[in-house]
Amino acid sequence: MTPEPLSSAGDRDRPAIDAAMVDAMALAVYGGFLALACRSLRIDVAAVRALDPRKGATADAEWFTAAKARHVAIYLANQAVGIPQRTLSRLLDLTPPAIHFAIRSVEDLRDDTTLDRLVSAIEVEMTGRAT
Repeated sequence: MTPEPLSSAGDRDRPAIDAAMVDAMALAVYGGFLALACRSLRIDVAAVRALDPRKGATADAEWFTAAKARHVAIYLANQAVGIPQRTLSRLLDLTPPAIHFAIRSVEDLRDDTTLDRLVSAIEVEMTGRAT
Protein backbone atom coordinates (compact mmCIF):
# COMPACT_ATOMS: atom_id res chain seq x y z
CA MET A 1 0.00 0.00 0.00
CA THR A 2 1.39 3.40 -1.02
CA PRO A 3 1.28 6.18 1.62
CA GLU A 4 -1.06 9.04 0.88
CA PRO A 5 0.80 12.12 -0.38
CA LEU A 6 0.59 15.13 1.90
CA SER A 7 0.78 17.71 -0.87
CA SER A 8 -1.87 18.18 -3.46
CA ALA A 9 -1.69 15.79 -6.40
CA GLY A 10 -2.09 18.74 -8.76
CA ASP A 11 0.80 20.68 -7.23
CA ARG A 12 3.49 20.24 -9.89
CA ASP A 13 5.96 22.61 -8.24
CA ARG A 14 6.47 20.40 -5.21
CA PRO A 15 6.70 16.63 -5.06
CA ALA A 16 4.27 14.68 -2.91
CA ILE A 17 5.61 13.92 0.55
CA ASP A 18 4.74 10.53 1.94
CA ALA A 19 4.43 9.59 5.61
CA ALA A 20 7.93 8.08 5.74
CA MET A 21 9.41 11.37 4.52
CA VAL A 22 7.43 13.31 7.13
CA ASP A 23 8.76 10.96 9.82
CA ALA A 24 12.32 11.40 8.56
CA MET A 25 11.94 15.17 8.62
CA ALA A 26 10.47 15.09 12.14
CA LEU A 27 13.40 13.00 13.36
CA ALA A 28 15.83 15.39 11.68
CA VAL A 29 14.19 18.37 13.37
CA TYR A 30 14.31 16.63 16.75
CA GLY A 31 17.95 15.68 16.12
CA GLY A 32 18.84 19.28 15.26
CA PHE A 33 17.20 20.59 18.41
CA LEU A 34 18.92 17.86 20.45
CA ALA A 35 22.34 18.74 19.01
CA LEU A 36 21.84 22.43 19.79
CA ALA A 37 20.57 21.67 23.29
CA CYS A 38 23.59 19.46 23.95
CA ARG A 39 25.95 22.13 22.67
CA SER A 40 24.29 24.75 24.87
CA LEU A 41 24.47 22.47 27.92
CA ARG A 42 28.06 21.52 27.03
CA ILE A 43 27.39 17.81 26.80
CA ASP A 44 28.23 15.30 24.09
CA VAL A 45 25.26 14.55 21.84
CA ALA A 46 26.58 11.03 21.15
CA ALA A 47 26.64 10.32 24.89
CA VAL A 48 23.07 11.61 25.23
CA ARG A 49 21.91 9.41 22.36
CA ALA A 50 23.63 6.41 23.99
CA LEU A 51 21.70 6.81 27.27
CA ASP A 52 18.31 5.09 27.27
CA PRO A 53 15.66 7.73 28.02
CA ARG A 54 13.33 4.99 29.32
CA LYS A 55 15.79 3.96 32.03
CA GLY A 56 14.65 6.71 34.39
CA ALA A 57 17.98 6.90 36.22
CA THR A 58 17.15 10.23 37.81
CA ALA A 59 19.78 9.79 40.53
CA ASP A 60 22.51 9.64 37.87
CA ALA A 61 23.73 13.20 37.13
CA GLU A 62 24.81 12.32 33.57
CA TRP A 63 21.42 10.75 32.79
CA PHE A 64 19.60 13.71 34.36
CA THR A 65 21.52 16.24 32.24
CA ALA A 66 20.88 14.14 29.13
CA ALA A 67 17.19 14.06 30.00
CA LYS A 68 17.17 17.86 30.22
CA ALA A 69 18.63 18.11 26.71
CA ARG A 70 16.09 15.58 25.38
CA HIS A 71 13.25 17.47 27.06
CA VAL A 72 14.31 20.75 25.47
CA ALA A 73 14.53 19.06 22.04
CA ILE A 74 11.10 17.45 22.45
CA TYR A 75 9.59 20.71 23.67
CA LEU A 76 10.96 22.72 20.74
CA ALA A 77 10.08 20.07 18.16
CA ASN A 78 6.50 20.25 19.41
CA GLN A 79 6.12 23.94 20.23
CA ALA A 80 8.36 25.67 17.68
CA VAL A 81 7.83 23.37 14.70
CA GLY A 82 4.48 21.76 15.51
CA ILE A 83 5.41 18.09 15.46
CA PRO A 84 2.51 16.38 17.23
CA GLN A 85 3.18 14.73 20.59
CA ARG A 86 1.82 11.44 19.26
CA THR A 87 4.33 11.52 16.40
CA LEU A 88 7.22 12.29 18.76
CA SER A 89 6.10 9.45 21.00
CA ARG A 90 6.10 6.98 18.13
CA LEU A 91 9.35 8.13 16.54
CA LEU A 92 11.31 8.37 19.79
CA ASP A 93 9.82 5.14 21.18
CA LEU A 94 8.61 6.89 24.30
CA THR A 95 5.17 6.72 25.90
CA PRO A 96 2.75 9.60 25.31
CA PRO A 97 2.93 10.49 29.04
CA ALA A 98 6.75 10.67 28.78
CA ILE A 99 6.46 13.13 25.87
CA HIS A 100 3.86 15.16 27.76
CA PHE A 101 6.10 15.19 30.86
CA ALA A 102 9.07 16.40 28.81
CA ILE A 103 7.07 19.28 27.37
CA ARG A 104 5.56 20.24 30.73
CA SER A 105 8.94 20.09 32.48
CA VAL A 106 10.40 22.64 30.05
CA GLU A 107 7.29 24.82 30.27
CA ASP A 108 7.61 24.80 34.07
CA LEU A 109 11.34 25.57 33.94
CA ARG A 110 10.95 28.50 31.55
CA ASP A 111 10.26 30.64 34.61
CA ASP A 112 14.02 30.38 35.17
CA THR A 113 15.42 33.18 32.99
CA THR A 114 18.63 31.26 32.27
CA LEU A 115 16.77 28.24 30.89
CA ASP A 116 14.28 30.49 29.10
CA ARG A 117 17.12 32.29 27.29
CA LEU A 118 18.74 28.95 26.43
CA VAL A 119 15.50 27.56 24.95
CA SER A 120 14.80 30.78 23.05
CA ALA A 121 18.34 30.90 21.64
CA ILE A 122 18.09 27.30 20.41
CA GLU A 123 14.72 28.01 18.83
CA VAL A 124 16.01 31.11 17.03
CA GLU A 125 19.14 29.30 15.82
CA MET A 126 17.12 26.37 14.46
CA THR A 127 14.09 28.20 13.05
CA GLY A 128 15.16 31.81 12.66
CA ARG A 129 12.33 32.97 14.90
CA ALA A 130 11.07 32.80 18.47
CA THR A 131 7.53 31.87 19.43
